[in-house]
Amino acid sequence: MFARIFKAFCFMGMIIPNYAGADTSTLHASLQHALNHSEAILAEIENIKSAREESIIAGSSMDLSASLSSYVNRGERSIDGDDNIDTENENITLTITKPLYDGGEAKADGIIARLTLENAIYSYRSAEHQLLMDALTAHINLVTARQRLQVETSNVDRLKQQLAASELRVQLGDSTPTQLALTQSRLARAEAAFISAETQLNTASAIYRRYFGELPDHITLPDVISPVPASAGLAGDKALETQPEHQQVKINERLTRFGLNSLISQIRPQIDFNITGSTTNSNVATSNIDSVAASITLTAPLYPTKATRAKSRALVADHKYMVLTLADSEQITRLNAENAYRQFKATSSLITANQSERDAAILFRDGVKKEVEFGLKTLLDLLDAEQDVVNAELSLISTRGDYVLSGYALLASMGQLNAETFGLMPVFVSVDDLPAHNVPFSGIPPKIIYQD
Repeated sequence: MFARIFKAFCFMGMIIPNYAGADTSTLHASLQHALNHSEAILAEIENIKSAREESIIAGSSMDLSASLSSYVNRGERSIDGDDNIDTENENITLTITKPLYDGGEAKADGIIARLTLENAIYSYRSAEHQLLMDALTAHINLVTARQRLQVETSNVDRLKQQLAASELRVQLGDSTPTQLALTQSRLARAEAAFISAETQLNTASAIYRRYFGELPDHITLPDVISPVPASAGLAGDKALETQPEHQQVKINERLTRFGLNSLISQIRPQIDFNITGSTTNSNVATSNIDSVAASITLTAPLYPTKATRAKSRALVADHKYMVLTLADSEQITRLNAENAYRQFKATSSLITANQSERDAAILFRDGVKKEVEFGLKTLLDLLDAEQDVVNAELSLISTRGDYVLSGYALLASMGQLNAETFGLMPVFVSVDDLPAHNVPFSGIPPKIIYQD
C-alpha cells in the first residue's frame, strides 16, 4: 500500500519538468537545504514512526502471554491434636494464555493502524507541500523586494538631481518656488516609498534565511511551470486524485467507518486457552503439591451497557460527520484547483498588459521631456510622466512575481508540489528505511536515545 503511494508521487515527479530558471543549481541546492533542515518535516517523520509502531501494537490482542506469581506463607499448624508446629509454604505458579478468538479485534485494529500509517504519510506529504510553497514564496519575495528597492533607489536619486536643478533654476530666475516645492514633495514621497521598500526587503531577507540560510549575492526568478493543465476542470480532477489534504480526509472517513467495527469486535465473545502449572514446597511433607491444569475460557458480555450504546451512537455520528466533511472537501479541493488555474492564466495575461503599459509610459515620458524643453509642457507634467514609469515598473515587478508564484500555487493545489518535482532527495522515502529509536527499559524513567 505504502509503496504504491510513494511510486505515485515519484511518477508525478517524472511527468512534471524541473521549473527552475537561470539559477537552477542555486534554487535546487536551496530547496534541498530547506527540506533537510525543516523541523516540521522531521516532526512528520516522527509521526510516521509512531504510526508504524502502532501497527505492531494493533495485533496484541492475539499475542501469547505468560504470568508468573510466587508467594511464601508462614504460620502454625496442628495435626491430630499434636502440638502446633511452624509451617512454611512456598508457591510458584506459571500461567500461559493464548487467545484463540478475539472477536475480530486484532483484524479491525490492524486495518485502523494501516490507515493511520497511511494518514501519517499523507500528512508528511502535506507538510512537504507547505514547506516547498513557503520556501518558494520566500525566494520569489526576495527577488521582487530587491528589484523594488532598486527601482525606488533610482527614483530617489533622480528626484534629488531634479531638486538640485530646480534650486539652481530658482536662483537664476528660470523657475518659481512653487515648482521647487512640488519637486520637494515628490522627493519626500519617493523617500517614504524607499523606506517601505527597504523594510520589505529586510522582512523578505529574514524569511529567506529562515528557510535557506545565507543570503545569495545574485538571485533571479525561476521559470514558470510548463505545461499546464488544458482546463480548470482537469486541474480539479487531478487535485481530487493527489491533493494530500484531501486524501487525509478520505482516510479519516474510512477510519471512522472501521471504528464501529472495532467496537463490535470488543463486545463479541472471546475464547482463550490457558495452561497453569503450580508447585508448592512445604516443610510439611504432606503439603508438597505439583499440579498442571488446562482450560478453555469463553468470555462474553451478558448485555450491552449504556456506555457501549453511547459509544456506538458517537461513532455513527463521527462517521456521518466525516462523510459530510469529505463531500465538502471534494468541493473545496476542486474549487481551489480551478481557481488556482484561473489565477495563473490571469497573471500571465497581466504580464503582457503591464509590459505594454511600461513601454507606453516610457515613450510618453520621453515625449514629455522634449516638450518641456520647448516649453510645451510644465515640470509638473514631467514629474507625473516619470512617476507613471516608476509605477508601471513596480507593477510589472509585482506581476512577474505573482505569475511565478501562481504557477507553483497551481502545482500545490493539484498535489504535485513535492521533492520529486524538483529532482530533490525526499527526506522520507519508505517506512521500512526509518530507523527506530533505542529505548532501553532499564531504569525508571527509561533513558531515551534519539537517532540523529
